[in-house]
Amino acid sequence: MNMPEKQSADDAAVPLTLRDDLRTNKWWGGVVIAGFAFVVTCLAAVVSTLGDPQSPMNTVFASHGTTLFGVEAAVLMFSCIAAMMVDRRQTLRDQRPEQTETEMP
Repeated sequence: MNMPEKQSADDAAVPLTLRDDLRTNKWWGGVVIAGFAFVVTCLAAVVSTLGDPQSPMNTVFASHGTTLFGVEAAVLMFSCIAAMMVDRRQTLRDQRPEQTETEMP
């Protein structure tokens, strides 16, 4: 994957890393956490059906499973959209100085 480059103090091109992206856009951390929680909940729901129908985990998923999945999906979608919006705004802001420099005679 070809990462964009940023300029350091000595004007040498330094490739951006994922860590740099997470520092500038905190929403990606929310996407990772919400996605992990959603996957763990999905796996727990599958495993709970294999055991005793009266187990606490199975009764929780039977009574509140739909609500739990809905809330987790909504949080995941919200954090994804927020991360993409912030990322797009940062990209456009970073490109703006380049456009004005090339447009000037």
